[in-house]
Amino acid sequence: MNYIYKIYQNDIPDAGAYSHSLAIDCEMMGLNIHRDRLCVIQIYDPVRNQVDIIQCKDPAYDAPNLKTLLNRPNTVFLGHMIRLDLAYLYKHLGVMPQNVYCTRTASRIGQTYGASHNYLDLISNILGKKIDKSETSSYWGAEELTDKQIQYVCQDVIFLHALKEKLDAIISHESRQDLAEKAMKMIPDRAYFDATGWWNEDILSYPF
Repeated sequence: MNYIYKIYQNDIPDAGAYSHSLAIDCEMMGLNIHRDRLCVIQIYDPVRNQVDIIQCKDPAYDAPNLKTLLNRPNTVFLGHMIRLDLAYLYKHLGVMPQNVYCTRTASRIGQTYGASHNYLDLISNILGKKIDKSETSSYWGAEELTDKQIQYVCQDVIFLHALKEKLDAIISHESRQDLAEKAMKMIPDRAYFDATGWWNEDILSYPF
């Protein structure tokens, strides 16, 4: 898949340059939201066919243009396991996108027949693409990203729109659109709980 990418430091130049359906993903120092910092945010705009890679080098996370974009109510943000990304965005930037779509959630709703829901398998099984995830545990806090890291972050977002289209078709065929819509609406609130210290506890779990 041909695309272009640009790397920015701390912020994007113009929030108004983006379309209203964007794929997003984040890279962190680890998965402990209260210990590990947010290092990289990548956003793919299919209209411009461009991945914007934002390196978060400012410890204050002062990114007014990015915050404006993430707060746009009429923009849908696609991600895989986007709950984690939303929690980190809220923790470090203080913004919580409300209009989101999670391909992992969609897969779990549509593919209840034992299929794998991880990103690599979905891209392979549904889209017939092979991607390399070996950079998952690389050092994302480095001053400069390597070529392999750049390829990795781009691959994590450029396939999400095509994946959504395929998953939506499965969900529609199984008449689970209403369930999927309700699940997507819950994700920002669940991410808020994650960001405020309730990651490992489900207060609505049963038995009580």
